[in-house]
Amino acid sequence: MRRPGIVEQVELDLNVIRTAVGFLDKRSETAQALQLRALTEELEVHLRAELNLVEEASNTELIGGLVADYENLVVPQVIRPHVTERVLVLERIHGKKVEPDHGLPQKRAAELARDFFRAYIRQVTLEGVYHADPHRGNVILTDDGRIALLDFGLLGRLDEETRTRLSALLLAVAQNQADDVAAVLLSLSVTTLDSDEPGFVHELRRKLPRYHWRPLAGIATGEALADLQRISLRHGVRLPTSFALVGKTLSQADSIARTLDPELDPVQLIERESYELVLTEAEAQLEPARLFSNLYAQIGTLTQLPRRIGQIADHLEAGTLKVGVVPANLEDAEHMLRSVANRVGAALIVVGLLISSALMARVNHVVSLVGFCLSAVIGLYMIWRIIRTPGEL
Repeated sequence: MRRPGIVEQVELDLNVIRTAVGFLDKRSETAQALQLRALTEELEVHLRAELNLVEEASNTELIGGLVADYENLVVPQVIRPHVTERVLVLERIHGKKVEPDHGLPQKRAAELARDFFRAYIRQVTLEGVYHADPHRGNVILTDDGRIALLDFGLLGRLDEETRTRLSALLLAVAQNQADDVAAVLLSLSVTTLDSDEPGFVHELRRKLPRYHWRPLAGIATGEALADLQRISLRHGVRLPTSFALVGKTLSQADSIARTLDPELDPVQLIERESYELVLTEAEAQLEPARLFSNLYAQIGTLTQLPRRIGQIADHLEAGTLKVGVVPANLEDAEHMLRSVANRVGAALIVVGLLISSALMARVNHVVSLVGFCLSAVIGLYMIWRIIRTPGEL
């Protein structure tokens, strides 16, 4: 049941967050690189969704269908029609939190850990819809020795392109292919002229191997994805906001799986699962319905291609081909020109005051003295500003 007053409290919290993020986004390059404004918008969408228990009921049934093939995983059944925006009734499941002293046989615990982690990998990379909050309070060990997933207010969703590229990214990480990891991340990200792509690739080549040939307990999926985020930030590569949510989800799933089986090797598991996902994705793409749909989407472009090439050739022959260039990232140049204009203008004012004060000396000594003093003050201020901040007035 939704707690009374929670909607108003969430609105108040969101207003505070929006104000703080707006202040930081205008004044901090780090905040812009982290895309705090976009992250705030994502947070707002997810929080509002969590307040609607009808949507949470639908999410519960959706994830229940996605993990139905895993005998070791269970999702509570939604009891309809006892579902409203304020009330959600679910099947009662008895169990306990996943703790290191779970009491299961080692073989059984390892089997549960593998199925649990595999389910999350498949949700992210194959389905594009995943339970995005698998912390220890939302995952319990049932009395019959299975893992139950709870609380589906927060559901992650990926578009088709991002889902496919994340699959390729996880496979590249598992295979220790730094250049492929960099290529996938750059294709997902936003880069500018200030982005240091060569440095980004170099650091990935240097750091990615640390997740291979190490004791199994030292390999952490969350650590690897967090490192990728930090490296991207340092080199001005802006990752999509969905990457942070996927990283958090896999980190939490990794932590719970390790609690069951400390010897779990997530890198090997990702690699093994990725091969199956690649085959499944290839089969899906070759399905007649999807294949013809993709071909139909390209027919228009393909049929217009010869005509467009002919038009370009005609313009080249006639010498009328025009190429438009849109300037970008001119903030520094604009700042420099404004600074030069301000200094030249101030210098002209000082010169004008000096000349007019000299001419006024014959008419009124007081006015002349005031003019000379004002010129001196402005001149000294300009000299002080130039010395203190060379790039500004």
